[in-house]
Amino acid sequence: MAVAGAPAPIGELLRSWRQRRSRSRLELALNAAVSSRHLSFLETGRARPSREMVLHLADELEVPLRERNALPLAAGFAPLYTERSLEAPEMASVRRCRCDYATARGELAFFSTLSTFGTAVDITRSELSIEAFYPANAHTALKLLRQIDPGAPG
Repeated sequence: MAVAGAPAPIGELLRSWRQRRSRSRLELALNAAVSSRHLSFLETGRARPSREMVLHLADELEVPLRERNALPLAAGFAPLYTERSLEAPEMASVRRCRCDYATARGELAFFSTLSTFGTAVDITRSELSIEAFYPANAHTALKLLRQIDPGAPG
């Protein structure tokens, strides 16, 4: 039985992500250019993956960035990505990307992201983009929720 707070074994995590992605062991093995037998050994704990193999399988399984640190940790390696609070001093440049708007209902704060659909071979697609605005603080999030549902808490 696993101890609470202890990382899951790497094999369990790999199997879990493979199943979440509805991929067979054979399909993953072929796409990752490893043998199905080796992948089976990794999932059952009969073999221990290298750091490179863990990262390669994470890429192949399209594990979200926020979740990727769990895989190397479970395999006994240091995490690959850092995670900082938005309030950390080194995130000052990110905080400056905030847009503040004065409205009749008070000041609202947003940050925006820009998504592009560009490819190297399609000019029209490369020129399309979508800008999305997200609440930058709890006050703004609550104001927006109340616009959708006047009975919202807060």
